[in-house]
Amino acid sequence: MHRRTYCLGSRFNDRAGSARLLLGAAAFWVASLASAAPQTAAPGVTAPVAPVVAPAPAIRADRSEFPALPRTPSAIIDVVVAQPFALELPFESEWRADQSVVSRGWLVVLRAPEALLIPRQTAEPVLYAGSTTAIRVAHGYTSGYMVAIVPACHPVDEGGVIDADAWVTLADTAIWFGSPLLPERVDARLIAEETLAAAAAGITDLGNAAATKALAARASLVLKDRAALAAVARELVAQWAPAELAEAPQDAVVP
Repeated sequence: MHRRTYCLGSRFNDRAGSARLLLGAAAFWVASLASAAPQTAAPGVTAPVAPVVAPAPAIRADRSEFPALPRTPSAIIDVVVAQPFALELPFESEWRADQSVVSRGWLVVLRAPEALLIPRQTAEPVLYAGSTTAIRVAHGYTSGYMVAIVPACHPVDEGGVIDADAWVTLADTAIWFGSPLLPERVDARLIAEETLAAAAAGITDLGNAAATKALAARASLVLKDRAALAAVARELVAQWAPAELAEAPQDAVVP
């Protein structure tokens, strides 16, 4: 069952510059993987520790021949890790047209079919999470594990009233791959259409069992800003998709 949720939009909505911003966002995360220092958790907060699970064997190092895009909507296989976080300084996500504000959510490690993990430098299946788009940090094309940021959203009741004081839980969040598209073109209307298509395909919320396993009683990390979040994400990429970390340019500079 898909619940109605709402993610805050930005006060900026310059769609003409969305492509430029998306390129900047991609450069930010690649640069962060190469240069960010490990983030120390706030006092009294448990740092993220992934479960001791042997990484999957390498799937494909040669990206010269891509498998055909699978049919969408398509469900993920599993959520392996989910690390909650909250930011003192929110940032605007360039991975949707209205550049919604990210102030809290989860850093996740996902398993998904190989064909959905390969970066294609063109329109590719958009990764949705609840009523927004997830931010890909590591695609997972060599390891089988994708690292992504799932922004938290506010619940919406049957009358369309947004509860700005509450947040949708991970258990009540559906995560799936939608139609191939450039993420900067995704807006609330398209997300609603993709949500209906996912529900019709039988894709549902994660549920308590899957969320509990992924969260593994991890305390929420309270981080300063986007750069601090990138540093924590780097730790997950180093464990679950190390080949992508090695490919990041070592001379990259975080903007």
